Amino acid sequence: MALGWFPLWARLLLRLRNALVKPFGVQSSRDIAATRKNLIGFFPIVSASDRQVVLGFDDSHLDFRLVVDVIDQGPAAALVAVTTLVHRKNLFGRIYIAVVTPFHRLIVKAALGNVARRLAVVH
Repeated sequence: MALGWFPLWARLLLRLRNALVKPFGVQSSRDIAATRKNLIGFFPIVSASDRQVVLGFDDSHLDFRLVVDVIDQGPAAALVAVTTLVHRKNLFGRIYIAVVTPFHRLIVKAALGNVARRLAVVH
C-alpha cells in the first residue's frame, strides 16, 4: 500500500520528528510500530474492509486517524480519497499539528503519486 512507502526525504523528516518529540514523552514511529501487530508502514490498522482502511493511534497530545477510501468510478477507474482526522487534546497537540501539517500534506501527496505511477505501469 502507498502509505507504507515513504520517500527518503520523508523518512529523514520522520527521524527528525522522533528525535524532537522524545523529550516530551511523545511516541516515536518505532514505539508505535513495536506495540502493534497490524501495520501499514508504521501506522496501526484500526479497521479495514475491501474499500476502506482506517489507520491511526492515540497519544497523550492527540488522537490521529488516516482514512483511505477507494471509490469506484466506472468499470476500470477508481478514486482514492485520503482523509486525516486529528483530535488535539492539549496545547502541545495544537502546536504539534500546526508544525507537522504542511509536511503531512507533502508526504500524502508523494504517497498517492507513487500509487498513481504504480497503477499506470500495471495498465
